[in-house]
Amino acid sequence: MKLVDSKVFDLVKANSIKLPRAVDKIVNQKATLFDYDSSNKNWLYKFHRAKAEKLKLLSLKNKEAFAKYCIKKYYEKNNGNVYVCFSGGKDSTLLKHLIGSIYPNVKNVFVNTTNEYKELVSFVKSFKDIEILTPKMSMPKVFKTYGFPLVSKSVCRAIKDLKNPTEKNLKTREGYLGKYKGSLKLAKKWHKLIDAPFNISNKCCDILKKNPLREFEKRTKLKPIVGTTIFESQLRLNSIFQNFSIDKLISKPLSLFNEQEIWKLIKKYKLDYCKLYDKGEKKLGCKACGMGLHLDKDFDRFENFKKESPKLYNQIFKKIVILLSIKQSNL
Repeated sequence: MKLVDSKVFDLVKANSIKLPRAVDKIVNQKATLFDYDSSNKNWLYKFHRAKAEKLKLLSLKNKEAFAKYCIKKYYEKNNGNVYVCFSGGKDSTLLKHLIGSIYPNVKNVFVNTTNEYKELVSFVKSFKDIEILTPKMSMPKVFKTYGFPLVSKSVCRAIKDLKNPTEKNLKTREGYLGKYKGSLKLAKKWHKLIDAPFNISNKCCDILKKNPLREFEKRTKLKPIVGTTIFESQLRLNSIFQNFSIDKLISKPLSLFNEQEIWKLIKKYKLDYCKLYDKGEKKLGCKACGMGLHLDKDFDRFENFKKESPKLYNQIFKKIVILLSIKQSNL
């Protein structure tokens, strides 16, 4: 069954946005006692995952309608005290446009983490309605003090504990090494990082990006709207219904869009975007970030960074690239 709706939604007229019928059928579908399976403790989770899979199949028109519906509800819930967390990437570029088409006075905020491409920062500064925040600590200092972000947050936490054994984290370390059954076990392919000649940590995101935003939110009492999608990670897919909840402290109205759909709407509305995409960059996040590095097929993530900051590359990242190079290991 194709999930489409025959109506053309005039979403902005009279400042009224209705939930599309095709979307409403899925979102408001309720779990009943007949769905309950006492032998399966995750029955409700699987029920919501099934709804998430259906929502992913919606037409682009309905996804856009749903996104604007979520924006409107979140805006009303917070009495207009919201802001756009603008990164300069394609997703937040579309998000900025969609929100501005309904509420043109919503503030847009960018965090210059000191780990951004120069061209991206220039693109952000081309807008006159962006407030730019900066962290209290620079990127090189964070890496030197805490360690480099690598693979994933869970791997970072595991390696940090295994590199710094204490009586307090004994049970946790034993779990990482497989003594107990469960999801804590660290894959053997990452054990090489325990003896790596550098520290790894997931602290950088908190210090460089989240902390400036937390301080901004505390000062302004504004709630964030971000442009992340469920296609970026399994964790984001699993939390799909939290993404749309107006009771949460954050809203993610673009959750249902895939990359191709984002680009279709950018072209449809003739939006200006950062031209780093035209130079081969697929993601415009922090230029010196190793999260998910092992998944890069061509292992070329740092090529533009190496050209832009050769000295910093040689100081910090060369040994990391050598250690994790797909050409030299079996990752």
